[in-house]
Amino acid sequence: MFVESRPRSVVATAFEQYIRYGMSCLGQNEREIMRERFVTDPRMSSELSILAAQGVDSGPGGGYSVPDELMGPIVEAMKTTGGVRAVSTVITTRGGADLPIPTDNDTDVSGEIIEENATHSERDLQFGQVVMGSFLYSSKIVKVSRQFLADFSGDIVGYVGRKLGMRIGRMQNLHFTAGDGVSKPRGITTASTAGKVAANAGSISYDDLADLQSSVDPAYQLASTWMMNFATLGSVRKLKDSANNPIWVPMSAAIPDTLLGRPVQVNQGMDGTASGVRSVLYGDLSNYHVRDAGNVIVLRLEERYVERLQVGFLAFLRSDGDLVDAGTHPVKHLIHP
Repeated sequence: MFVESRPRSVVATAFEQYIRYGMSCLGQNEREIMRERFVTDPRMSSELSILAAQGVDSGPGGGYSVPDELMGPIVEAMKTTGGVRAVSTVITTRGGADLPIPTDNDTDVSGEIIEENATHSERDLQFGQVVMGSFLYSSKIVKVSRQFLADFSGDIVGYVGRKLGMRIGRMQNLHFTAGDGVSKPRGITTASTAGKVAANAGSISYDDLADLQSSVDPAYQLASTWMMNFATLGSVRKLKDSANNPIWVPMSAAIPDTLLGRPVQVNQGMDGTASGVRSVLYGDLSNYHVRDAGNVIVLRLEERYVERLQVGFLAFLRSDGDLVDAGTHPVKHLIHP
């Protein structure tokens, strides 16, 4: 990972000036800072290199790595847009080479009592692995007028960052939710295991949720979370148990509301209730791993929209996602008949 040797405030200022005015309007020191953050090609490597004696714009060969202290608006936007990233385990690596995550399931093996001088039984550990890759996600081009960039007195980096982050976040969340794993991440609903078949195709009952919750091993219960879209949650909040008590428990503003004692993560990428659909997830969702290869890369397009007095911004992030299941199925789904 790139190690920043300069004061953070200096780097942040240089990046903001780049966003507002481009490389051609930076001073010598600011140019040097930005050149140190140049990434040759986000599709090939997250290695940072010197831009050397090239032109004032980065051109099609790469962009500039967002400083860590300015990543907030982009990461915040991706979390707000995407329900999976908010509860998953996020791993950031320097490059994009395949990242194997080892798994081990020894749950069916117990110890033994042996007699004196008797021999011990043998049972080797069985290891597996989930391999994380890196798919290149683009924000598509965001166009901003030059007048706005020059006159806007607020947090311009935050404004642009949120726009770029939300676009990447929307697409990533769709893949992290329901991706089939072919040329894209494998989504958490795709990788989850069936826990309960609902009684009806178009609705959810209290018994459905209770059975789904009980299908997850007790080892995962203390860290378990529900996941569903907001419309499904609206229906679930009306459900009552056999004693006619609401199963949805509203809490204070500081404490999340709970469903059967566990919190709920809203994910608009999930399907509602319909035949053959997986509408609800339950389990330890942190077993879903999101892998980011390097930092977010931002490219400022100086000349492409010059006749419209606009500047284009383009962000890249290489990511992958998959559920790490050693064999005891930490995440289960409710599927409708």
